[in-house]
Amino acid sequence: MANLGPPATGNAVGEGVPDGGGATARGPGAAEGGALAAGAALAAGVPEVVEWVLGAGVHAANAQATSRTGETGESPWGSMVLRAGSELAQMTPLDQRRFLFVTGKGGVGKSTVTAALAVALAARGKRVLVTACDAKERISLLLGSDPLTPEVAELRERLWAVKLMPQVALREYGGMVLKSEIVFGAVFDNKYVRQFFAGVPGLHEWAMLGKAWFHSIEETSAGRPRFDVVIFDAPATGHGLDMLRVPKVIVDVVPPGVLRRDAERAWTMFQDPVKSGVVVVTLPEDMPTNETIELYDALQNELSLPIAALVVNGVIDEVFDEVERSRLLSDLALDRTQNGDEAIACGIRRSIRERIQAQSLSRLRALGGARVELPLLRKDAATPEAIAELSARF
Repeated sequence: MANLGPPATGNAVGEGVPDGGGATARGPGAAEGGALAAGAALAAGVPEVVEWVLGAGVHAANAQATSRTGETGESPWGSMVLRAGSELAQMTPLDQRRFLFVTGKGGVGKSTVTAALAVALAARGKRVLVTACDAKERISLLLGSDPLTPEVAELRERLWAVKLMPQVALREYGGMVLKSEIVFGAVFDNKYVRQFFAGVPGLHEWAMLGKAWFHSIEETSAGRPRFDVVIFDAPATGHGLDMLRVPKVIVDVVPPGVLRRDAERAWTMFQDPVKSGVVVVTLPEDMPTNETIELYDALQNELSLPIAALVVNGVIDEVFDEVERSRLLSDLALDRTQNGDEAIACGIRRSIRERIQAQSLSRLRALGGARVELPLLRKDAATPEAIAELSARF
């Protein structure tokens, strides 16, 4: 297990891989007729689809250059606004946000933290929606429910969940844009169109992120928000950052239109430290700590996104103080055939682990902001009972 413990214990749960790939054709003969229908539909006046898809394609040509050069076009006031937003982000509690993006290094327990946070917020009376984009989502296991589907389902009182699948999200978004079943079928039931969608970099990421965002602004027939907070169980650091870059690049480079309109609304909300925030999950170990510091830098300086909280997962209780650790880690001549020396050897291993944790926590605390430290559980963390125990920490 990645979280300082043996398999099936501790807090970290293995993470899946974001779902991808294209759908299959409906059957022989559909391609030719569908292609003609799609061409006719586009020629007859459906510019939204062209702008939507080609606009997403622009992301492929500009995303890496923009993120690597750091040319964001920000005003001289950018750093001042960033500092003010960071301070405001620290003042806004998690249960007051509308959208929370949970990410971190793979294997640190993002899904565990997502589930515990969702249970905590639901217990405070919030209507919570969990969105998961992993092919092998763990939320249902952690909450003791049936496997998630692309349909929003209520798992328990005030807690809903949905599995984000790019193909399904694209169809839902396309239906809202086109507003015509005939045109919709002509476009989305065409094999070549689906293959094109699958080949546009960033389109699947935006489809999933955009669907999660849509649920955060979704309203009931009475005009009230359907959910108080949406928690996105996002991919690991690298893919998670790429996903967050997509709406920013769309806003920066895509001409005005349907795609840019929605991306602007989402990006404005993501940057609002009162409404949204990134929850960064890590472990008190060297590599996760290094990656967390890099993630903070990218979120704050490249994307100017508010960090809602840092969650340090799998923290162990200290058995030794620094003086005792120094003594144990000095050059001791041990003979494990002698009574007591094996126990000392165990103490040495524990001291090494505690020292690494102490050093990592010191670096993580220096980042500032809201922080939650979750204890390492000496039992299977992939159970609703364990999640309920961890939820009490939020």
